[in-house]
Amino acid sequence: MKPISAFYNVMSSANPKWIDSETFAFIGNASGAFQVWQGYADGRAPVQLSFDENRVWTLGGADINKNVYFGMDTGGDEQEQIYKVDWNTKEVINLTNNPKARHYIGPSSPDGKWLYFAGNARNPANFDLCRMNLETYEQEIILQNEDNYNNPGSLSPNGRYLIFNKMKGLTVNYMWILDLETGKAEKVVEEMEFATAKNACWNKDSTGFWFLTNYQ
Repeated sequence: MKPISAFYNVMSSANPKWIDSETFAFIGNASGAFQVWQGYADGRAPVQLSFDENRVWTLGGADINKNVYFGMDTGGDEQEQIYKVDWNTKEVINLTNNPKARHYIGPSSPDGKWLYFAGNARNPANFDLCRMNLETYEQEIILQNEDNYNNPGSLSPNGRYLIFNKMKGLTVNYMWILDLETGKAEKVVEEMEFATAKNACWNKDSTGFWFLTNYQ
């Protein structure tokens, strides 16, 4: 019989995102804390990309230059900042660097110019949808919100439409779509109690998307 200590050392990994057709990033705790790793489609052993004592919570994926973006707080303060792993140098850079604000990382644009996220820098009670210029790292609000949690989801392949979720509770999660050209936001489904909609996945031609829901 195995000693109980053998069951303490169970490894976990989650949230894989493709970097290119041969490599992908994921969050794993093989090093003891959840960090960003790079995996290979051919089955080679994964390589660790981030090395920090703090936990990585979210992975935003990679841009067209293969730079990887993720969210991490400090000391469990839940004030997640957005970080970049530079593909060429493997340097980890804090892009937001605002410990008074919390950030929820989203996708990058197909042209590699923008990174979308939600943040409460304007008002701690409200999460606005924002974007960051990946050349200058300047930030701007693209949809100001007066409610609480607004989490960016998937971006259409043509870069025009951003899916996001308005979270009212653990079992109440409304899906919206934002037209980035017009600035107009619309509900995907009507709001109802104890209903969620998530994990939107776009058609290649950006004409529609699938998602999971228990809405009836």
